[in-house]
Amino acid sequence: MSSPETVTGKQPQVTFVENLIDTLSSLSFWKYERVRMTKEIENETSSSSLTKCLSHRDSALTKSRSHRDSALTKRLSHRDSALTKSRSHRDSALTKRISHRDSALTKRLSHRDSALTKRLSHRDSALTKRLSHRDSALTKCLSHRDSALTKRLSHRDSALTKSLSHRDSALTKRLSHRDSALTKSLSQRDSALTQRHPILLRTHATGLPFI
Repeated sequence: MSSPETVTGKQPQVTFVENLIDTLSSLSFWKYERVRMTKEIENETSSSSLTKCLSHRDSALTKSRSHRDSALTKRLSHRDSALTKSRSHRDSALTKRISHRDSALTKRLSHRDSALTKRLSHRDSALTKRLSHRDSALTKCLSHRDSALTKRLSHRDSALTKSLSHRDSALTKRLSHRDSALTKSLSQRDSALTQRHPILLRTHATGLPFI
């Protein structure tokens, strides 16, 4: 039985040994390169080289910071501009909304005032008409009442006048009858007295007192 071989015709043990040799050679090469690079770095890290390195680093850092500040300034400027525009648009929209709201409110108040004025005008007109009708009816009622009262007073005065006239006429007649009766009585008494005492007649005629 023959031993196994690889595709290239070599045995696995030979391939492994070759790979191991290559790996060790590579490791020794990189070890040598590291030592060499370390020495070169140590040689280059003098004060001049370090100053130049730091200068380049500072310059690069300054440029980086400058670019960063410029970019930040631009971003802030754009943001401020956008914010200003946004605020301006918002203020303009708010102003328009307030203006439209005020206009609508003014119109509503105007319509309400107009409607209220009309209602008050109609109410005042109706109230004026009602008062006019009431005053007219009251005037008519008072006129009728005054007319009736005047008629009643006229009838009462007429009746009172007639009553007083009848009473005066009756009183006059009674007084006339009484005076006539009294005159007759006195005349009869004087006649009887004269007949009984003739001297009284002379005394009465002369006006001298009887002694």
